[in-house]
Amino acid sequence: MGFGEWICKAVHRHGMTHRAFEDVTGVSRGSLYRWRINGQLPRLELFVQVCEVLARLGGRSLEDVMLDGLRSVPDYGYALVRLAQVQHLLEVDDA
Repeated sequence: MGFGEWICKAVHRHGMTHRAFEDVTGVSRGSLYRWRINGQLPRLELFVQVCEVLARLGGRSLEDVMLDGLRSVPDYGYALVRLAQVQHLLEVDDA
């Protein structure tokens, strides 16, 4: 699931329409469409703003929601794999 799909599911899970989400966050339905259909990612300030609204709606910490959002971005997963590979190489060098 990509970031756009994650956002759309979260919006619906909280019983909001895309219009209501737009009113609360200032994120247009066009942006939601680009994130969901085209796989584009938001600018960092929009990502934080969206996560802040979702955290409030869900009664969760901002950090937890931001981490959920990051997990929906494939590049985050790739970064974790690369990090694990580097850590493994460092451990082999130390041995």
